[in-house]
Amino acid sequence: MSALRILIVADHCFPASGTLTYLSRVLDVHRRNGIQTALLVEREAADPEFLARLEREGVPVYAERHRSALFRKSYFSIFWDIASSWRAVRAFRPDLILVSSGNPYLHIGLFVYRAPVAYVVHSYPRLPFRRGTRLFLRIARSKKNRILTVSRFAAARIHEYMGVPAEKIEVIYNSYREVPPPAAQRRRCVLTVGQVVDYKNPGVWLDVAERVTRRDGEVEFVWVGDGPLLAAMRKEADARGLSPRVRFDGARADVSSLYAQAMVYVQPSRVENHALSVVEAMAHGLPCVTSNAGGLPESVLDGVTGFTVDPDDTDGFCHRIHSLLDDSVLRAAMGLAGRERARQLFSPETQEARLLETYRSMCGSGGDAEAADAH
Repeated sequence: MSALRILIVADHCFPASGTLTYLSRVLDVHRRNGIQTALLVEREAADPEFLARLEREGVPVYAERHRSALFRKSYFSIFWDIASSWRAVRAFRPDLILVSSGNPYLHIGLFVYRAPVAYVVHSYPRLPFRRGTRLFLRIARSKKNRILTVSRFAAARIHEYMGVPAEKIEVIYNSYREVPPPAAQRRRCVLTVGQVVDYKNPGVWLDVAERVTRRDGEVEFVWVGDGPLLAAMRKEADARGLSPRVRFDGARADVSSLYAQAMVYVQPSRVENHALSVVEAMAHGLPCVTSNAGGLPESVLDGVTGFTVDPDDTDGFCHRIHSLLDDSVLRAAMGLAGRERARQLFSPETQEARLLETYRSMCGSGGDAEAADAH
């Protein structure tokens, strides 16, 4: 694998985003395995600390111009992708191009290059692709290209809406970070981690928090993460007189310690591909109460590692949270089951092994012979 040269193309790597976490772990995998790496990204869409890390590690960074609204449409995106990437491809001469995309309608123009493309879709398409774009994606059938995603749910949507053959789609689950030992005594705390955005369902979360805290005078609800709705939700919690037991804390650096101290994890998202925060909660031994949307049921087994309910079922969330807070035996059993499931499916070692195997299948064991062909 050490002969490989991989160009990573990312649409963004903002602080505290799942995409940035993914890229950081990919870079760790590349460093451990001697894979030469470069990054192509809009500088305005990249975390300065992340860019500083790349500079320290000697990873070349190629700047992509800001993409206008017109070129965010799937068909026009193809032309932008080629125009903005060819210099980086020519300069770095990659054996493989790894695309990290939070928007499945962007960067598909990179399939035009002779180097194989591993296209990582962190979300999933909401609408069918246009006929012209589907025709362009047929290029993926003629080479060793792959579409990678992080849940079986997303893989099914990609096959249906993008027209990608099922055999060209691989599911590689995201992995959790290193898990510190649990706190000696957990606090009576219900935790949520993620950006405060509409699809995460903060309105239902606040309704549930209000009802549970009104009944239980000791429990607190904490949501950690920035986002466009953060200020509005803080204001609403204050208006209802719920602070400080119901809090939107914004971004925090001590998330791992919060997982270690909490009793229950909650995620009521209306749309979710594969929430990394849920995986991390399971790895920390937390029983999870999540919605049954998207790929969440692939992580949380209802009645085994936690509970899944309909996204807007406030009664269901309240009932399941109360049952866990009131039953230490149930909490412990589900927490242990979740930790074991996380170890088996979502460990860093599992993600690394799957990623390296994908590289080998696309480029050969060393990449030398096919690197010459790619250029």
